Amino acid sequence: MREIIVTVEVSLDGVQDHPENFAFDYHDEESTAFIGDVFSSADAWLMGRETYEGMAAFWPTADFPQAESLNAMTKYVASRTLTEPLAWNNSHLLGTDPVARLTELKQEDGGPLVQSGVGELTRTMLDAGLVDELRVLVYPLVMGEGEAATWTQAAGARKFTLAESRTFRNGIVALHLRPA
Repeated sequence: MREIIVTVEVSLDGVQDHPENFAFDYHDEESTAFIGDVFSSADAWLMGRETYEGMAAFWPTADFPQAESLNAMTKYVASRTLTEPLAWNNSHLLGTDPVARLTELKQEDGGPLVQSGVGELTRTMLDAGLVDELRVLVYPLVMGEGEAATWTQAAGARKFTLAESRTFRNGIVALHLRPA
């Protein structure tokens, strides 16, 4: 049985949109390896339409060591507007009922399904009880503006337990949280 792991990068004031505006300044060898480990253990990448469009515009031509593995990885996309075939290699739509499809995928053998680019898909998965772990990277800065973590506005309260935490030399704190 597979797990769904949601990864998110946020500032101290909860800003999550466009992490390239704040997170990349902190990415060093240690934190980049940590983020890479999440994806290297994954069998598939989950994302919504906006994340898919941004990643599909970048990774196919990117010149980074992880580009080859990310481009080869199976990708599942939640979208009401995109149609198949999707342009990015190994990308598939979750269909009209993403909760049902994700429930099926979780029942299969294999490694984790990792989601990044949190938003509506994250809220949907939280509401359906599909998320097995949140990996939140908190960056030591206040943005002062930007979109706060709207994925946390799922229906009803959610409690989590801290499974693990780690502080990097550059001040990033990684929290591994599991539903209580």
